[in-house]
Parts: sequence; structure tokens; C-alpha cells
Amino acid sequence: MAIPSRFRKSVFYFTMILMGFILIIVSLETFLQIRAWFLYRIQHKSFINQVSCYVPSQDPELLYEPRKNHVVNNIKVMQKDGGRFSDLITEDKSPDEYRIVILGDSIASQWAYPDQSNFGNHLLKTIHLEKTKKACLLNWSIHGYCTSQEYEMFSTVICKYKPDLLILEFCSNDLAPCGHPNEFLTSGFHFRIRLFNFLTYYFTPTMHVYKNQFLNRYTEDNCRKMFDAFISLKELCDKNGTHLVIACFPFFNDNIYQDEKSFPEFHKFRKRLMQFWAENGFLIIDLYKEFKKNLVVMDSLRLDKKDFIHANQEGHRQIGDILGQKINELLLKQNPM
Repeated sequence: MAIPSRFRKSVFYFTMILMGFILIIVSLETFLQIRAWFLYRIQHKSFINQVSCYVPSQDPELLYEPRKNHVVNNIKVMQKDGGRFSDLITEDKSPDEYRIVILGDSIASQWAYPDQSNFGNHLLKTIHLEKTKKACLLNWSIHGYCTSQEYEMFSTVICKYKPDLLILEFCSNDLAPCGHPNEFLTSGFHFRIRLFNFLTYYFTPTMHVYKNQFLNRYTEDNCRKMFDAFISLKELCDKNGTHLVIACFPFFNDNIYQDEKSFPEFHKFRKRLMQFWAENGFLIIDLYKEFKKNLVVMDSLRLDKKDFIHANQEGHRQIGDILGQKINELLLKQNPM
């Protein structure tokens, strides 16, 4: 029985439309990856070569624009009593104040926002303080860790604001070649619904791009500089009586760094970094293990806006709970009551 010509035409047109749709998606993703490569080169140059420049902005669109040090306006402050916020903090620390500074990226920058105050309150409640002390949480958004220019900023924070406790938030995407991969590659094109995500993941060399850029950034020479900067940071903290805690945890929305088989280079480097911290006496909280057991996964591709906000708040509450408890344990080991 012959297939009607009308049916054959319908199948042909449908196939052409589908192939055209896929071609558009692949072309767009390829364009964004090329754009990302050029932006990465700019970012890489500014971080590695220009010591006086770093990126304090919390706006993803400004991550790649080198700026001069402008520290005060990027500090968020939360007092334990009443959860009051301010954009400024005095350099003079009162005797009854226990000052906590969190240095982190765009994820940590949410930790002291008014709508995320549950995290800050939870953290401060779980850290056992003397009754005469009141806690003050400073939150500072940065991008990139422990190259020479970040060390300059760290030393400014330690010497100028004299924190009792410095928490360095180290997320898996901080080791990423381009910062937050979705922010970087799509840069405002927040339309990755499931179909788009499926097509762009399986039909474009995204992982290949990540690997190459990761290896380009973490050369042996840059790794040595990074480790030297960490040692200098620890020595500065010890000199100023500041407890330094490194909090490591996974990035929520992207499984690309959590699959050891698909990205062994990242996990090998992460293990090397953890070993370096352990061998040199750093206080480490490895929340990778904790989050596998406890974290509510915040995946915007699977949650509507209301559920995402709830999961986000719940995730930050759990971060505060676990982080506070672990910090207590570490500090008690160092200074038994």
C-alpha cells in the first residue's frame, strides 16, 4: 500500500521544522560559548595579572568588569539583636562585640540579605558566645579565591575590621573556569527550560569547554601562587588573633561538578586542595558530605518560583545550622572550655 503523498509531505515538513529548531538551539549555545570564551579571557587576565583589580559586584552582569577596591559598600552587616541591617560598619570594634566576617561569592552574598536573615540568625544562634558578647555578622561578596589580588583584599579585611572569626566560603563553582557557568554562558538568557537544557547539554561540547578553561586557569604555576596566598592568609589570621574557617560545599544548581566520572580533573584538584588545607593546619568544614545527607536541592529547572524560594530559604537555614554546629566543634577543640 503506497503512502499518501500528503502524509509524506507532512512528515518531511515536520522533520525540517524540528531540525531547524535544533539547529537554532545549537547555534545559539555555540555563540554563547564563543562569547564566554572571550569573556573568560578578559576575566582571566584581570584576575591573574592585575593585582590592583578585583570584582566586588554582586551583579552577575558585572562579574567580568575589573574595578578598583571599594570595600565598604560591599559589606552587609547583621546584628544578632533584632536582625538589623546596615551598609556600613565602623572599624572600631567594641569590647563586647564578637565580629564574624564571611567572605564568599554570589551564593554567600545571600547569607546576610534581609530576606535570608534566617541563615544569619541560625548561624549566630548556634555559635556559642560568652554572655557578655554580642555577635555581628559581616557579609562580603567576592569572586575568585586566593590569587595575589584576593589576598590583598583579605589582608585589608583582617587588618581593618579585626574579625574574631573569618569564614571563607569556598563553593565548587569557585573552582569553575568561568565562575557560575550558567550565569557566564547564558548571561541573562534565563530561558533554559527542560527541553532547552536537554538539547544544549547533549548536542554541544559544554563539558569540553569547561575542562579546557579549568585546565587553562589552574596551571601548576597558578596553583602554587594560590597555595602560597592561603599560607599568607593563615599567618595573617594567626598574627591578628582571627580564627580562620574554610567552609566547602557543593554548588546547588549544576551537577556538572558533582559527577566525578564526567569531570575528574575538577575532583582531583579539589582533593589536592583539601589535602593542602589539612596538611597546613587549616580549620575545614567539608559540607559536601553533610549536604548529601541534608540539603534540599535548589534546582530552578524543577521548581516553580514559590517552591524555589522556599527551597532556597530551607537550604540556607540548613547551611546555617550545620555551619554553626561545625564551627562550634572546631573552636571548642582549639580552645576547650
